Amino acid sequence: SGLHDGYDGGPLVRAGATVTMGLPKRCLYLPGVRTAVGAILVVGIAVMVPGIVREGSQEAPVPESSAEVERRATLEEARAREMAVKLEMEMQEQAARLEEMLEELSEAERLPPPPETVEQDISAAPTWTSVDILPVLNNRADMARLLEREYPPLLRDAGIGGTTKVWFFVNEGGKVVKSQVHTSSGHAALDDAALRVGSELVFSPATNEGTAVPVWVAMDIKFETR
Repeated sequence: SGLHDGYDGGPLVRAGATVTMGLPKRCLYLPGVRTAVGAILVVGIAVMVPGIVREGSQEAPVPESSAEVERRATLEEARAREMAVKLEMEMQEQAARLEEMLEELSEAERLPPPPETVEQDISAAPTWTSVDILPVLNNRADMARLLEREYPPLLRDAGIGGTTKVWFFVNEGGKVVKSQVHTSSGHAALDDAALRVGSELVFSPATNEGTAVPVWVAMDIKFETR
């Protein structure tokens, strides 16, 4: 007998028919087909369930052997000893550095105190002084008169002359307060005359950062016959 009206021996699935498990929906109403489909579903569920159970299960941890436990304890003990040795070495290094610092402090305490600042008397001897502006001779016009007056007569009459370089100490007011021979002329009488001329000279004071300061200056005093 035919499976349904109009069956002509062709495929069971026709255009427009709903398919379940690869079969036309109408075929599911036949007893033999429905039984076969149910069997397939049951077998499929039975196949899938064991897989699900296996995936969700967890294996119980395997207990460590006594040898493994002992080996782990030995390793932890060795690491602990290594850390203790390292810590002790670091503490010894810190103690050595601290001892060195204490020794340096002790040496510093034994050093003599720095000398107290003593104000130097620059008038004692010619010395360098920091200045911005050097002294300038103000009474240069008087030099000819002073040289003629102080020229030793015997040397002048004999036609003996010479040049004496003299150090002059000029104070903050520009006055010569001290003088001494820098380079001799070769004649003591001319050197003494040069010092007397120097005592009559008047300078403008030297300044440093706008303040007048005492200073040593060197100047040639020349005696010559005409």
